Amino acid sequence: MLTPTIFTLVILACALTHASRKFKAAPFRPFTSWQKVAGAIALILALLIVLNPEFLALGLLGDTAFFDLLVFAISLQLQGIGTRAWRSVSAGISGLVHWLFAPRPTFAMFLLIFAPVGNVVTSLHKLANRIFSDCDCLA
Repeated sequence: MLTPTIFTLVILACALTHASRKFKAAPFRPFTSWQKVAGAIALILALLIVLNPEFLALGLLGDTAFFDLLVFAISLQLQGIGTRAWRSVSAGISGLVHWLFAPRPTFAMFLLIFAPVGNVVTSLHKLANRIFSDCDCLA
């Protein structure tokens, strides 16, 4: 059962090496110390699972561990997607707030034109209140 899987992986690796000759390889970035430790632990666990079928039978490092790692990987991926979405939404909201509240020449012209009109309307309203309060027409 394991042989067809390994055979398929070998064919896939050969196909990828032939396809990768067309592209220039990216420069190798050395691993940090914690990445080396995590890789070593992963290799040891993978070897234990492959070489010792009792681990699979007991379920210690079998399907449950792989399922837990799958859930962990999916949660990290969703967290990354959520972080990117939050950054784009916050950048959009920030741009909208800047657009709404930043002083612009058109807003200054709006204030220049309508501020005196507002003062005139307020003055007329006060005058009307004085006139009508003196003659008691509204009471």
